[in-house]
Amino acid sequence: MDSDATSWLRQVEYFAALPEADFDEVARHVHVRHYAAGQVVMLEGDPCEGLYVVREGRVRIYKMSPAGKEQVLRLIPAGESFNDVPVFDAGPNPASADCLDESDVGVLATSDVDHLLRTRPGFGAAMLRVFARRLRQLTVVVEDFAFHSVRARLARALLETAEGGESHLTQRDLAELVGTAREVAGRELREMEHQGMIRIARRTTTLLDARRLERLAAGG
Repeated sequence: MDSDATSWLRQVEYFAALPEADFDEVARHVHVRHYAAGQVVMLEGDPCEGLYVVREGRVRIYKMSPAGKEQVLRLIPAGESFNDVPVFDAGPNPASADCLDESDVGVLATSDVDHLLRTRPGFGAAMLRVFARRLRQLTVVVEDFAFHSVRARLARALLETAEGGESHLTQRDLAELVGTAREVAGRELREMEHQGMIRIARRTTTLLDARRLERLAAGG
């Protein structure tokens, strides 16, 4: 592991509260891989390799229907983990993952996770916190699809993916994330632009009125 391993791994909730000796052991077992934008990290149905943590870049978690339609489930930024469930239930990967950007992704093997659970109580407690947070996020996703309009879901997606007031997802990315057709997402985004909430440019959407977007996301 390179010399700055501690600084980036300490951002991951599973490892943030571990004592120094335990953390050092984890760091020795995390192997970092480099991926090009668009490169597949894992495939749905394959055996689970381990717990993934994003060091740099963004990873897209998605499922594919038998007809070939994609549904994006989550976008994983730097400092967060994914593929947690099969690590703990010994099942196959529940979804696929690829990289939105050029990315560095660390892997902690399932056997190493099992060892941490048996020997490090702090890791088990962190696991429960992460799973509770993910369940809460899933509840919000279900609520969005059940009760909110496409425009409201787009507003939430823009707010959640913006960095420095700009979201760098394409219209296709946004459409997949909120579960609609690209044409529908484009029409709704243009209307939001006409109303002065956003400004659309190539691969960049600037948030001009975050408060209005927040109100739209909450009540749309």
